[in-house]
Amino acid sequence: MKEHRRHIIHPDWTDNVREAVNAFLDGCGPDHTEYAVFDFDNTVTIFDIEDQMLEFQIENMAFGIGRDDMERAMLAGAEECGAGSPAFGAAFAESAKAAADAYRILWDLYGGFTPAGLSDEMKVRIRNDGTWAVFNVNMIRMFRLAYRHLAPEAADRWMLHRFYGMTGEEIYSLAQGCARRNEKTETFSKIFEAPAGPAGGSPEGCISEEWTYGLSVSENIRELAAVLREDGVDVWICSASDVDAVRGGIDHFGLHDSVRGVLGMTPAVDEKGRCTLEYDLASGYGYYSLPGSGWEKMKTPANAVTCEYGKVTAIENAIAPLYGGRGPSLCCMDSEGDYDFCTHFADTRLVLCINRADRRPDDGGSIIARAALWQQEKKEKFGYDAAEDTGTAYVLQGRNEQGLRCLVNSEKTLLSGRNEPVLFTDAENEKRLEKALQEARSVRELLRRGNEMFFTERGTK
Repeated sequence: MKEHRRHIIHPDWTDNVREAVNAFLDGCGPDHTEYAVFDFDNTVTIFDIEDQMLEFQIENMAFGIGRDDMERAMLAGAEECGAGSPAFGAAFAESAKAAADAYRILWDLYGGFTPAGLSDEMKVRIRNDGTWAVFNVNMIRMFRLAYRHLAPEAADRWMLHRFYGMTGEEIYSLAQGCARRNEKTETFSKIFEAPAGPAGGSPEGCISEEWTYGLSVSENIRELAAVLREDGVDVWICSASDVDAVRGGIDHFGLHDSVRGVLGMTPAVDEKGRCTLEYDLASGYGYYSLPGSGWEKMKTPANAVTCEYGKVTAIENAIAPLYGGRGPSLCCMDSEGDYDFCTHFADTRLVLCINRADRRPDDGGSIIARAALWQQEKKEKFGYDAAEDTGTAYVLQGRNEQGLRCLVNSEKTLLSGRNEPVLFTDAENEKRLEKALQEARSVRELLRRGNEMFFTERGTK
């Protein structure tokens, strides 16, 4: 063990998180022998960079997709969309056609689109065009439908298709522009409507979709990443967003020097480096961050779609070999997409979960939240020691999603559009927590029960 120079001290950490992280730091070994893995969206950031990039891309009409290719791009990878729900399949195909028809009309009216986007003058003109409203609402509608009805891996891969025809550096620049705009935007929601028109809309003649704006990185997360770096614990990002979008976010938010590298989603590219509609499993590489600025591709591919259990595969293939096969000592998460990598590795001593509050009871984020609250109560009342259970401590961190967004010294979260902070919006989560507090004898048992509600492929230590 080494003498550490710094602890986290920001007042907006919960007391339990601050104590657990500082105890973790005090127990770390020599420099660069241990590492932490952070999810990016809604863990490092408050809200999701790839989601926010969708509306930013539409507002700027920053696309590499050709005039007649939008429908093909949007339908690619969603072939099974009607298998479980014919109504969903019909709605998705309808929106893909409406968006594609509108895209062609707008292309002809405004002279075509490029990844650089439109001039400010042209953006004002196009946003006042009813055909743009049709395009906008149907793109958002497909996004909602995909995440509601497709399997998580299929939905995350589908999200990459709007980058069709763009290079990684163009996606990187788009992410930086999106982060720059949204970081200084207080959280707000806007309802968009699509009127009936030459590009269609819906059988009823009008559809509407709501979008919530905002994106930030809290001072707490900046502090944690910097302290880990200074104390010799390497910080890695493993995200279900496009790897180049995550690089752009890391650099914009000033995290570059705190991060050792990043793994993320990797679309296949053509001979000119432009994204295709295929996914690159064979040679999809992550990146090392270079001192000061710049990125270098890793030598070993992740060989994974970096969501859910794919994050475990990516870590095992691309990160763990750099540390003698060891798993991460610290994992930071928010949702079911992170559950696997936070419960898989025997080397993980601490899991920090950001409380999204509105997750389903069987979501991995809810399961870890309940584990954290179980440990906290048992520790306070009975002197519970995680080392005698799974060997992993779980802690829960609340946040404020309103205004310019921040973390708070509470396990509760103030959701956008709510008046009071809550642990959970779903009463069933509260019931399952109470049941666990009364009946579960260990976190191992609590997680096992959670696993029965969750996906089939997983394992607790």
